[in-house]
Amino acid sequence: MAPTQPVDIVPFDAAEHLKDEKSIAACLNASREMNDPAVLRNALSTVARARSMTDLAQACGLGRESLYKALRPGAQPRYETVLRVMEALGVEMVFQARQQPGTVARQAAAMLGATKKEAVELVRSKLAPKDTSRTRRTKPPVGVERKSAGKALVAIYKTCNAT
Repeated sequence: MAPTQPVDIVPFDAAEHLKDEKSIAACLNASREMNDPAVLRNALSTVARARSMTDLAQACGLGRESLYKALRPGAQPRYETVLRVMEALGVEMVFQARQQPGTVARQAAAMLGATKKEAVELVRSKLAPKDTSRTRRTKPPVGVERKSAGKALVAIYKTCNAT
């Protein structure tokens, strides 16, 4: 049997790809969507490395060691520290209201030029899980509309534009 050649694995560092505020904001938004503070802290640390910890610490008004300490795994940085880091990075947090199922139905109705009731049925049909039995579910399980509303709107939009 011939000896196997070791596979060269090239290390990946996301910090090398974060060149501007737009890519930094995209990275932080993606990590925020995971709803895990550790993931967001790791993204902040990666972004800080991309921008030079020393320069960022000076811009934040923190010592370099303090910044490393705040962004290390397992740390629980203060909210004020996170805000200072984000300000120094040139990004900001934005809060928005969650979409309610009625809002989705109104948006679908506007896209289709249909009544709200027709749109609700269409949204529910897009959200309803595929049922293999003969009885068709007419209402999605609780919470499905809120979690998958965006996907339903995208499906409805594609359906509208396909015709």
